[in-house]
Amino acid sequence: MAADAPGGRGEETAQALRVLVIAYKFPDVILPGGSTRIEKLLKYLPPPWSPVVLSVQVPDESLVEDVHRGPQVHRTGSHYGAFVRAYRSVNLGRAGVLRRWGIHTVRVLKNLLLVPDDAVLWWPRAYPEALRLAHRYQAQAVLVSGPPFSGLVLGASVGRAARLPFVADLRDDWAGNALAGRRNPVQALTEFPLERWTLRRAARIIHVTEASLDLYRRRYPEIAERMALVRNGYDEEDFAGTSVQPKVPGSLWLLHAGTLKDGRDPSPVFEAMALLARQEPKYRTLRLTQVGATHQEILDRAERLDLAHQTEWIERVPRARVAALLGKADALLLLPTPEAPTAIPGKAYEYLRAGRPLLVVSDENETTQFLRGFSGVAVRSPEDVAGIAGVLSEWFEAAEIPTGDPAAALPYSRRAQAGELAALLDEVRREKIRAETL
Repeated sequence: MAADAPGGRGEETAQALRVLVIAYKFPDVILPGGSTRIEKLLKYLPPPWSPVVLSVQVPDESLVEDVHRGPQVHRTGSHYGAFVRAYRSVNLGRAGVLRRWGIHTVRVLKNLLLVPDDAVLWWPRAYPEALRLAHRYQAQAVLVSGPPFSGLVLGASVGRAARLPFVADLRDDWAGNALAGRRNPVQALTEFPLERWTLRRAARIIHVTEASLDLYRRRYPEIAERMALVRNGYDEEDFAGTSVQPKVPGSLWLLHAGTLKDGRDPSPVFEAMALLARQEPKYRTLRLTQVGATHQEILDRAERLDLAHQTEWIERVPRARVAALLGKADALLLLPTPEAPTAIPGKAYEYLRAGRPLLVVSDENETTQFLRGFSGVAVRSPEDVAGIAGVLSEWFEAAEIPTGDPAAALPYSRRAQAGELAALLDEVRREKIRAETL
C-alpha cells in the first residue's frame, strides 16, 4: 500500500478534475541532469486539472522538495534505491574491480530478462495501487511519461482496466532508439510489438520535438491524428533573482550542466583547450566547469590532456544555483547525444533562457537545426577541433560576446507548456464523454 505523505498544497476544490500520473521517478533523482519535465508540467497544470501522482520511494529524501511530499503524491516500495546505488558506484568510478564485474553481470542479466526495462519490477505494486487511486480520486485520465517505457505499458493497462483515456508522453523515442545501446535478442523481438500495443491504446501521444513527431506519424499513420507536440522547456521561477555577470577581456569561463558520459563526450572541447594552451600560455586561464555527474572515463581524459587546473567538477547543486551559474558563466556548452538525432536536450531551453553565448558541439541534427534560429549560438562539429578552438579563442579575447535574447525563450516556458497539456487533457475528456453518451 502506498504511503500518503504529509504536507502538501492543501485541499482541492470539489470541481477539480483529477489526472492520475504514474511517474516511476518523481522527482527524477538518479543523477543530476535527469528529466524534470513531468514535475514541472504538473507544477503549472492549470485548474480545473489536478494531478494525483503514483511513484516509488526515493533513495535520498534530501532530494525531495516539499511539493513531492504532498498529500497527492503516493509512493510504494521498489528496487529503485538499489539500482541507483549500483549505477552511481560503477559509472562514477566508486566501485572496486570485483564489485564492478558483479554489477556489470547483473546489468547484462537485467537487460536480458526485464522487458522493456527494469521498472517492470514495479508492476506488482504499482498496478493495483494505480487502480485504487483512480477509483478513490475519480480520475478522468491517466498520464505517463517515458522512459522508462514499462511505465507506458503500465499506463495503457491501467487506463484499459479503469476505462480511462491514457495519455502517453514520449520524452525519448522508444523502439529502435540508438540510445538504448545494442539490443539483446529479447529486446529486439519485443520492443516494436510492445510500442505498437501501447501507443494504439493511447488517446493522445505527446512528442517533445518535431522530428520525433514526424517519425512516429510515419511509423503509425493509422493513429497519427492522436499525436501532438509539447516541447521541453524551462521554469521561469528557477531564474528569479538571477543576474548576468559582465565578461572580463582576456578570460573565458565555459559551463556545462548535465551528465557527462560517452554519449555526451566533451573530448573535442578538451582537445581544443589543450591546443590553445600549447599555442599560448595565456589560454591556460580558460576554464570549464561541469555541473552534474561525470563518468570516470571523462575525468581520466581531462587529466591525460593536463587540464586538471582548468576544469572544475561539481556533481550536485540545487536547481536555483544551477540557474544562477548559467547567468554568471561567460558562455555555455551544449553536447547533444549523437545517438539521438530526433532529440533536443532539455537543458537547451534553460540555456536559451539564460541568454548567454552558447557553443554547441554536435553534428547536424534536430538540436542544431532548432538552435541555429537563435542569436548568440555557435555550432561546431566534434571533428572540427580547430574550429572549436577558434570560437573559444575569439570569445576569450572579446570584451563582449554576442549573446542570446532571454525573451526568445518565452514560448518554451513550463507554464505555457502546462497549458498545452491541459488542452490535450480537455480534448480526451470530451471524447470520453461523447463516447459514453453514444
